[in-house]
Amino acid sequence: MELKAFVGKIELFGGCFVLDFFHGEAA
Repeated sequence: MELKAFVGKIELFGGCFVLDFFHGEAA
């Protein structure tokens, strides 16, 4: 997994959408 690219997307989305997705994946 490309963490840098992932973090970049988090920055673009403002964190909310990606955090929701990430929590869904982690759960």
